Amino acid sequence: MRDHQLAVMARKDFDDAVRSKAVWVVSALFALIAILATYRISQLNFPDGVPAGVVPKLVLVTLTNPITWIVPIIALVVGYMSVVGERRSGSLKLLLGLPFERAEIFVGKILGRTAVIGVSIAVGFLAMIVTIPVLVGLGAPGEFFVAILGLFVVTLLLGAVFTTLAVSVSALANTRRQAITTVFALFFVTHVAWTGVIQFLALPFGGVPRGGSGGWYLLLSYLSPTAAYTRVASLVFTNFPVPYPGIAMDGIGQRARIVESLQPTPFYLTEWFAILTLLAWAVGAGLLAHAVFRNADLG
Repeated sequence: MRDHQLAVMARKDFDDAVRSKAVWVVSALFALIAILATYRISQLNFPDGVPAGVVPKLVLVTLTNPITWIVPIIALVVGYMSVVGERRSGSLKLLLGLPFERAEIFVGKILGRTAVIGVSIAVGFLAMIVTIPVLVGLGAPGEFFVAILGLFVVTLLLGAVFTTLAVSVSALANTRRQAITTVFALFFVTHVAWTGVIQFLALPFGGVPRGGSGGWYLLLSYLSPTAAYTRVASLVFTNFPVPYPGIAMDGIGQRARIVESLQPTPFYLTEWFAILTLLAWAVGAGLLAHAVFRNADLG
């Protein structure tokens, strides 16, 4: 691949994607959810003695669950037509008639759509930066900005993963309907059904483990990209002085109780392994899609 051609394709795809009204509607929704969550926290009555710096961080913790819904949806909406749309319109053949290779088109679209997702995520986080100081204060500004910057970076990683998945699906699909169906199924499986499937698999072994034998259950649970995101996001809230840190951030208390019984924590349940899980989703999907796309009949 040639760097110049890759940059040209990424810029073209970025420009194409930002024209979509759906992207900006979902981005505005992300910003609105951030504002509403901040307002909700500001109306709570905290007991005396709670450090002022805890409240803005609590807002960020509260937002991690909506982020696991909104960011994948934005990424899938942005990316599902990136390749198949040009393939159906015939413009993909035109691009290949210019000095573009298939790998440059594929990777360029991933980079361009990821840039769009980055803008959408930035809009939401800017809303947080503006709203949180007004409604709940900062307490410890340095700690807050480190936390929100860390969460922003981790959220960008989640966005990049789902963008790669969406573009990969688009490269494999032959029609718009196939692309829509596949991204919907992908979101349903990775976000909605994953935990239920793992619990179903645990039934022959006595159900969800409740003790030190639950390492395998947690490993399978955290192979989901959205669950892995919550594990990585817990790095931002290390030593958080209220009961919301670490693995409990995904709202599934059973996981937290299992991991507490596993001391020391196995490597495959650490935040760093969760980062590898996210990267494996992106790299694996990209390699598979490119392997098919480079030899596909585009007629």
